[in-house]
Amino acid sequence: QFLPETILSVGLNSLVWWVPPSNQQTFFKCSHDLIKEESAVTPQPALVFGICAGEWMVFAVKGNKRPTKDTPLFVCPHFNVWSNGRICQGTVSVPKDYSADSTEAWNKAFFGSAYSHPNVHGKGEHVSYEGGSYQLWRDLLDGKFKKFPEKVLVPKRRTVSDFIKAVNQGEAL
Repeated sequence: QFLPETILSVGLNSLVWWVPPSNQQTFFKCSHDLIKEESAVTPQPALVFGICAGEWMVFAVKGNKRPTKDTPLFVCPHFNVWSNGRICQGTVSVPKDYSADSTEAWNKAFFGSAYSHPNVHGKGEHVSYEGGSYQLWRDLLDGKFKKFPEKVLVPKRRTVSDFIKAVNQGEAL
């Protein structure tokens, strides 16, 4: 199988891939004063996804170049994601395929889901932004930024190599 540049690791039942910074339709279904039920095209940071044995995880990375094994990870700024990278799937229908050909379907499942709440709650632990996670996404929905403001990303103090090892072992960081 030919592996595209976005694939970072392929294991027996695992896959790790990279999604460069992009603009995506972003859906929210919240009960917060700043964000209710709405959607807009918003800038996204680069993301590194991993799947293994029913686990689906994601972290952010900075820049627009393919990550290396030493690239630092950052807490994913999206809602419905814990600081250890695990994605709360809720009612999202996820692909059953873990092959390199399935990444677009996984990306579609992630970006096509409705974000409902942050799963990281400590001040400054999810994003480093005045007003926190809800205010960041409010500003992104309102078009305040042309590119995702990477300075708001919170360091995980782990690397892509650490993530690949964890995914291949079916563990979260």
